Amino acid sequence: TPFPTAGNIDTDDLGYNVNIGQDGRGTYTDTGSAAIDALIDDVGIWRRVLTSQEVASIYAKGQVGSDLSTATGANAPVIVSQPQSVTVSPGANVTLSISATGSLPISYQWKLNDSDVGGATGPSLTLNNVQTSSTGDYTVVLNNAAGTVTSAVARVDVFAGPVTQDLVVHLKFDNDLTDSSGRGNNGAPVGTPTFGAGKVGANAVHIPSAADYVTLGTPADLNFGTNTDFSVAFWAKVVAWSGDPSFIANKDWDSGSNPGWVIATDSDGRIQWNTAGKPDGSNGDRKDYDGPGGVFTNGNWHHILVTYDRTGNAITYVDGVQFAHRDGRPFIPVASPPNNLSTPAGKATNIGEDGTGAYASGAFTDASLDDLGIWRRVVTPQEVAAIYNVGLAGNPLESAVVGPPGLGRLTGALVGGNLHFTWTGGTGIRLQKATTLSPPNWADVSGTDGSSQATETIGAGNAFYRLLKP
Repeated sequence: TPFPTAGNIDTDDLGYNVNIGQDGRGTYTDTGSAAIDALIDDVGIWRRVLTSQEVASIYAKGQVGSDLSTATGANAPVIVSQPQSVTVSPGANVTLSISATGSLPISYQWKLNDSDVGGATGPSLTLNNVQTSSTGDYTVVLNNAAGTVTSAVARVDVFAGPVTQDLVVHLKFDNDLTDSSGRGNNGAPVGTPTFGAGKVGANAVHIPSAADYVTLGTPADLNFGTNTDFSVAFWAKVVAWSGDPSFIANKDWDSGSNPGWVIATDSDGRIQWNTAGKPDGSNGDRKDYDGPGGVFTNGNWHHILVTYDRTGNAITYVDGVQFAHRDGRPFIPVASPPNNLSTPAGKATNIGEDGTGAYASGAFTDASLDDLGIWRRVVTPQEVAAIYNVGLAGNPLESAVVGPPGLGRLTGALVGGNLHFTWTGGTGIRLQKATTLSPPNWADVSGTDGSSQATETIGAGNAFYRLLKP
């Protein structure tokens, strides 16, 4: 039943009332079509503008059966974006950040392994020059007058091992398919893949057709299950292709929902990857990355490296730097729901083909791959840059060295008729010299082990120098 209110608020002074369930006249029917059958509760009218916090609080109170008079106008913090886990090398700087809504002021307290981090009371936490002691689980507690909330855990892992640690496949493609990782995961030719001029070392493998590729078979080292971190790296030069052929895969790429993983390109020359498969090995729960087009359309060599943190995110790198999804996302969450990425039954891990060896929707007709590595861990951003840089100089990934800022930086100056080199020295670090890079013939420069400088006489012919830390 309409309930007439006392008082007239019509600015035209037409004598109408403020009615609930009717218009101001109390007689509106629109010839019978304006009937209403509804319940209205907890009506309030203010002679001011409500704040967004008050609106949210009134709604929250109503959700639990309380009337608007109990609303406080304050909202507890609500986390909009969580801090993200990272894996880095010693000496890196790490910033963890969180964003939240709620009534101000909001206080922040970051914690490491449930203990307060001194002075860490803002929405971001920066860790400079991290060391292995910085490794741990970081959270942040947000608090205001209306409540408290704790963030998800952001894991910071500081990896201090050599680049070859947990490397389970390393194919240099220098006229053979031998695995240099020491794990014995050699490749085998299918059809007639050939060898040609490479980016690293003597040669690269050449994929001339869909019928010619390399298989790694089904080694246990490449069964990543639902929780094993892994990383994949290779140099690629694509001249001619059709569709969306696979650089490396263990899945049937005919559908992205099929179980397994693939790293591929497409007609626009982008880098893309896909994972899928439920824990029981059935289809579904696909995750996809699609980079901007044009990576492979210039016919040049490009370095690709993808890391899969199975409790966090997958990150794609092109030519040594992180490469965002075409929609701007810097990474792709891969933790939930988990995918079973072990080699599916009847499939294999293949290079230049999908896991079936018979993908019909795309093929390379002139492509080369070089210096392919697979790790059972997350490769750090610092290692990615180091691998790319040594590859630019024609050296395999195993020669990449990551250390404190300045380590690995070689500076040369012309002094008279000599070259004077300086670097940050350390145990085992030494200067090496080669007279050719095809193939390289690196040899230690005498007296430089543990030193931080050396002088070389300029002579005839070419000379190449590098620092080596075993």
